[in-house]
Parts: sequence; C-alpha cells; structure tokens
Amino acid sequence: MEKLVMGNKVTAGDQGEGAFLLILHADHTIEQGLFPDGMIKGTWTVDEEKRLLSIKDTETSVVYQMKVISISAGELILQASEDPNGTTIYYKAR
Repeated sequence: MEKLVMGNKVTAGDQGEGAFLLILHADHTIEQGLFPDGMIKGTWTVDEEKRLLSIKDTETSVVYQMKVISISAGELILQASEDPNGTTIYYKAR
C-alpha cells in the first residue's frame, strides 16, 4: 500500500501501513494483511459493470466491497463503498 486517504487525512505507506499487502491471484484467491505478521486468505470477484471488487474472507465468510477507482499495470486505487468518509486506498505493484 502506497497511501491511505480518509477524508482530509493522508497516511503515507511508510507511516505504518506500508507493510500492508493485497495480493490478487489469477485463480480468484486473495491474500491480504500485514506482512509478515499475518496474511488473511480469501476469494475475490469483480462486477465490471459497477466497478466493484468483492472480497470474501475465508475464515469469517465476511464479504466487503471496494469500488475500483483506477487500475493499471502498476497501480490499483480502491474506495471503500460502505464508508461515509470515502476512504481511498492507493496500491503500487511490486
């Protein structure tokens, strides 16, 4: 994660969240969390028409959705769809 924007507050990735990883695999599995402390496994789907990324945690079965703001070979920008503050997360490819 490069940075996290919550309302007017910007947290750079090197201020504690830099170790947070989001790994999307081609087989629709996902790993996310703080490396190396704990990665959570799950699955993902995309509604291309609505531009929504749905992530399901395999341990808790909780599903949450993120709006895809932008995607390219080097960057993914997601916005929490249920968050009234409009939290936006910026990821850079490694």
